[in-house]
Amino acid sequence: MEKVTSKLVVSINHHVTLQEIAQLIVPYLADYCRIAIVDKDNTIKELTVNHKDPTAISLAQALYDNYKDLPISTYGVPNILHTGKSERIEKINDKVLSKYASNKQLIKIIKQIGLQSYMGVPLIARGKTIGAVTFSFIKKNIFYTKADLQFAEELARRIALTLDNMQLFKEAQEEIRERERVSEILSLQQERLNLAQEAGNIGVFEWDIPNNTIQWSPQLEKLYGLPIGGFTGNPTQWTNMIHPDDRDRIVNEFNVQTKHTENTEFEFRIILPDTTVRWIYGKAQVFFDHNKKPMRVVGINFDVTQRKQAIINSLFLSETSKILSSSLNYETTLQNIASLAVPQIADWCAIEMLDEEGKLQQIAVTHKDPEKIIWARKLRKDYPTNLQSDVGIAKILKTGKSELYPFINEDMVERSAKDKKHLRMLKQIGMTSVIMSPLLSEKKAVGVITFISSEAKRRFTKEDLLVADELAIRASLAIDNAKLYKKAQEAISLRDDFISVASHELKTPLTSVKIFTQVLLKHAKKTSDEKSINSLEKMDKQIDKLTDLIYNLLNISKIQSGRLEFGKKSFVFDDMITDVIDVMQHMTVAHKIIRKGKVNCKLYGDEDRLSQVLSNLISNAIKYSPKADNVIISVAARTNHIKVSVQDFGIGMNKDHLDKVFDRFYRVSSNEDKTFPGLGIGLYISKEIINRHNGKLWVESTEGVGSTFHFTIPLKN
Repeated sequence: MEKVTSKLVVSINHHVTLQEIAQLIVPYLADYCRIAIVDKDNTIKELTVNHKDPTAISLAQALYDNYKDLPISTYGVPNILHTGKSERIEKINDKVLSKYASNKQLIKIIKQIGLQSYMGVPLIARGKTIGAVTFSFIKKNIFYTKADLQFAEELARRIALTLDNMQLFKEAQEEIRERERVSEILSLQQERLNLAQEAGNIGVFEWDIPNNTIQWSPQLEKLYGLPIGGFTGNPTQWTNMIHPDDRDRIVNEFNVQTKHTENTEFEFRIILPDTTVRWIYGKAQVFFDHNKKPMRVVGINFDVTQRKQAIINSLFLSETSKILSSSLNYETTLQNIASLAVPQIADWCAIEMLDEEGKLQQIAVTHKDPEKIIWARKLRKDYPTNLQSDVGIAKILKTGKSELYPFINEDMVERSAKDKKHLRMLKQIGMTSVIMSPLLSEKKAVGVITFISSEAKRRFTKEDLLVADELAIRASLAIDNAKLYKKAQEAISLRDDFISVASHELKTPLTSVKIFTQVLLKHAKKTSDEKSINSLEKMDKQIDKLTDLIYNLLNISKIQSGRLEFGKKSFVFDDMITDVIDVMQHMTVAHKIIRKGKVNCKLYGDEDRLSQVLSNLISNAIKYSPKADNVIISVAARTNHIKVSVQDFGIGMNKDHLDKVFDRFYRVSSNEDKTFPGLGIGLYISKEIINRHNGKLWVESTEGVGSTFHFTIPLKN
């Protein structure tokens, strides 16, 4: 989902985006995926198809062509577009196909593709179905569940929201291009009246520089929140409406550019009489006399607030995604989110969550004035939220639905106050607009994120609510992930503790069994009891295997707790190689262990641990090459390290296994699903030993050909 979201955030080309999303879906969520988009006439204008087998895409298209016009079609893109509802076929069997018995070509294509399971979800934006996404599996025994459908619906919701935003962005770009067309009319020195007629609702102005007066069109007065005739023509009235943070810059730029350039453009904020802040884009042409003295400026203004806010919201959500993915401590993450929200999208931001006892705890509270943060915490402490209430945070926790209060008046504040002191403190906040969105965990509201505007010029809108809800959704996912990670770590800790305790408890009795077995074996040899000798020798070997297993389990426990000890000393590396090969050769009759090369040097390290690594690699080479007869050990000294390679000619591995074979308890099976003995811990321990020697351990393998494991130890050792 994180990969899909990142694709959706950065792209503004919906065709490319849909192709990339389809490529992500296959093979993660489907073997075959189709994304269809409809135009304003509900006609499919774009169809994106992806299949894990590119040659099958034509079959997929033929399937769609055969069922799209069927009057009895109860599944697929046409039905989803018609009903606006999700659908799922867990198993595609003869009963399902019987509905299309009259269309033999359709059934033939379905069987050629090999469809096993199917689901489809609508793309819905602002209450309208704008497309559909279908998912199909061709793998046997893999069927879509209700959870898969819920995941697909969430995926579709994000895709639909992004496509809708792209459409708004496209419309904004078209509007800008239209304004630029009007600007070109200006460049042809057409009269202000003709320009106003062409521009429509775009505000037009003309500045008479010698007389220092400005004329505004009625559309421009409306744009600035003034009644018709409300602009006096005094330039000071215009500059006073510019946002204080932009005023000096715009006035200076305008004065400089009108003296030296024919065309100028600028972007700034204005404050309307009702204190609302709007973004304005302006473009103008300067007319000079024969002495190159500026005489008049004719230009246009139009509102770009929606475009600017869309950019700000997109950047904000992008930053929040980075923060949410940076840590698995959700409390710290939520505090960072609150800090990012102020003052970018709100003047206040507070996040509260229910603890394990069902009590509401304040996780984070931020304000642009640090002193008010202390004051806000005191307010919450003195007047905690009444969870039995039917308004505010309590309502959000009960309903799991967000609330938008675009205008907060005195009456609303007075009704929410518990006493005069509480009312006085609430008035000090100066709330003018509020958004509250739920934080959900397992579909249940477990917290609330609140955004407050304390300035009259900032009023939250439905677009702000969408941003808040999207942030809450992403934060909720981060909370769930953090909780799951915590549970997983606790389970791992319990498992490791069990392994450690069990291994220690088994070690002592196993030692006793080993001693008694050797005593009995010695006695059997004295009495020449061949049957007992044979049985006791087998028993002794199994005890050795069990001892190695316990030893490895103890090593894993020590690795996890950081207590794996190393007894480093100087030793002859070639002698260690020879000793290991001699021991391993006595353990196998079917394989010949061939050595190539020497290093002729001493090494400083743990000889026993490195012997353990080489023994494990040779043992694996023998185990995983049952039909081969050779294992090759190559040893060589490089410029700054020693390299050892162990090559077998066995079952090999495909590339999907290469990065996983060094994980704890990971095991590889053969093509015939034959499982080889072992717990999958030897390579994990070997990797840790080599790492502790500042070396590197890796594997190269080809399925059906064999594998070669390499490790290096720096010569500085």
